[in-house]
Amino acid sequence: MENEIKNSWFWHRLGKSGATKQPVLIASPSGIEDFVSGSASTGAKSPATTANDVGNGLVAWTNPNNSQASDEVYATALITSVNSPTERLKATNFGFTIPTTATIIGIIAEIKVRTDNNNATQTNVVELYKNNILSSNLNPAGVVIPTVAAYLSFGSSTNLWGIGWTPENINNNGFGLAFSIGKTVSQDSNVSIDHIRITVYYKIVIGHYNFSGRLGHIYRTDFTVGGTVGSVSVRYGTGFAQTFNAGAGATSFQQFHTSGAGMLKITASSDFDGTVTAISIYLVA
Repeated sequence: MENEIKNSWFWHRLGKSGATKQPVLIASPSGIEDFVSGSASTGAKSPATTANDVGNGLVAWTNPNNSQASDEVYATALITSVNSPTERLKATNFGFTIPTTATIIGIIAEIKVRTDNNNATQTNVVELYKNNILSSNLNPAGVVIPTVAAYLSFGSSTNLWGIGWTPENINNNGFGLAFSIGKTVSQDSNVSIDHIRITVYYKIVIGHYNFSGRLGHIYRTDFTVGGTVGSVSVRYGTGFAQTFNAGAGATSFQQFHTSGAGMLKITASSDFDGTVTAISIYLVA
């Protein structure tokens, strides 16, 4: 993440006085991941591994791998007894790659499912695996299964399912969903799952950028602050910080660089919901 200035003409332009006639652009780190502060989403991702979680139910799913894509090819189970829920269909290995500097703020799990008899055919368990261990439960038992395949959604962009998560937990192939179905009447029910998907919401609240700067010079950073809540602070090295509220729009920060050579730091407040974009660094004098 360093932008090295290697051309000798650049420093020659400073002259003996160290002044330039116009600010000189020395770095444009726009789009660098560290600066994507605020809410972000992985988008809906599908599992690469699906199987029966043996011992956590009485009716096994047939062809559990058919739940990996929305293609109208189904994992199926036949429930014949009130006291015989399905095994938990275990879906893992989602391939998440959330940055390690992120803070997880919400998880949504969706299951595209149907039954030929929705007379008391309901969700039994919806849980999440952390490192292949069942670790959270929304307790959404009793959600009716539709007769036409549709996604049932659990969780939200701000719901952590009752426990804490790190990016490492989510990126681990052992992170995933457990889903089972039961019934409350003695009529047979064929249940079918077409697709399972999970979306994870997160924030990145710390950013820094190393550039080829020198102490004793004045630098200016232009950037745009979007969003609605919270603020960001900006400084060079260990110098004083200036705060900008979310939604400030296009703005700039200028400082005499005296310590912490070659580092621009942008830090977001814990409640920041926004973005920091269009960042450019200039040498002023």
